[in-house]
Amino acid sequence: MRRWRATHRARPSSAAGLAAMVDLLTLLLLFLLQSYSTDPPVRPGDLDFRLPASTADAEVRGVLHLDVTADGIYLEGARAAGTSYYLTNDDALIEGLYAPLLQLSGPRVLIRAHEETPYRLLRKVLFTAREAGVREVQLVAVSRSSL
Repeated sequence: MRRWRATHRARPSSAAGLAAMVDLLTLLLLFLLQSYSTDPPVRPGDLDFRLPASTADAEVRGVLHLDVTADGIYLEGARAAGTSYYLTNDDALIEGLYAPLLQLSGPRVLIRAHEETPYRLLRKVLFTAREAGVREVQLVAVSRSSL
C-alpha cells in the first residue's frame, strides 16, 4: 500500500491551474479597461497643446482676479510683478505677487492669461498662489480675438 501511495502521489489537477490562469487574465483585462482612453495624453510641452476654448460672457464673482499679460502680473487690477524677470530666471516664487495674495487671503483665484503665455510663467504663478494658501485655482486662456 505504501508503495502505491509513493508512486501515485496527488498531482495538481489541470483544472485548478486553468482557473488560476483565468483569474489572472480577468484581472489583467480589468486593469487594461481602466487605463484605456481614446483621448491622446496631454503634455504641456507639445507644440499642439491648447487650452480648451470658452464662450462664457458672464464675469465670475467671489474670486480674486489675477491677470497675466506680456508686460506684468496684475492682481485685482493692480500691478503685482513684471514678467520678463521671471521668464529668464529660475525663481519659482513670485515675491511681488506672494505678499498681496497673503494679505487678500482669498481661497479662490481666477487666473486669466493670453493663450500664448509661456507655461513656465504660468507654473510659477500657480506655485506662488498655492504657497500663499489658495485652495482653488481656475485658469482661463484669453485669445487675441477676445481682447
